[in-house]
Amino acid sequence: MPRLPLRFVAGFVAGVVTIGTFFLPGVTPAHAATANPRVLIYGDSVVAGAERQIAARIARDGWTPEIVSYPGTDVGHIASKAMAEANMTDVVVLAIGYTYFWKPYVLRRQIDAALSALTARGVRRVIWLNVRENRAERRDVNDAIQAAARRWPVIDVADWNSFSRGRQAAFEPDGYHLVAPKRANPKRATPPSKKKKAARKKR
Repeated sequence: MPRLPLRFVAGFVAGVVTIGTFFLPGVTPAHAATANPRVLIYGDSVVAGAERQIAARIARDGWTPEIVSYPGTDVGHIASKAMAEANMTDVVVLAIGYTYFWKPYVLRRQIDAALSALTARGVRRVIWLNVRENRAERRDVNDAIQAAARRWPVIDVADWNSFSRGRQAAFEPDGYHLVAPKRANPKRATPPSKKKKAARKKR
């Protein structure tokens, strides 16, 4: 399997960070003469699976990424993480929403709590990657994110759902985790000496 799938999400995240902060004075890479500005990314298992690729790609665009991603992270965890963050950034990327339990009213409260915490910590731009709607209930999540963007002007929604549509080969059978690049297993590789012995036996 080629490495395209993980580069695919890494490039998308890097692009939305750059575009989403272009019109926000004081936080673009060009303003930092000696140190690249930081960007904090909160994610779940989808981000965790591509963490190295995302970090490398964003760094090439002049940012210093800090990625906080754990399998099972949901929107409700963000408020406490934001309040505990020792050095909050101007720009935060949220790539969460797959852990959802079919309660839109709870999700709305969680979103508002997260945004309250982030803005209280001085965050000026929140770029939220919506989720792939490969299950019916995930439309609830994307609807909630869009509604939140109307309540919270700091939110820019990055449409991962549309961008990833038609690219099924980039995803695992579950439809939302990205396919990881396959690596050769050195234990299964046949040593050259054994290959030569096998060839002699065939003669």
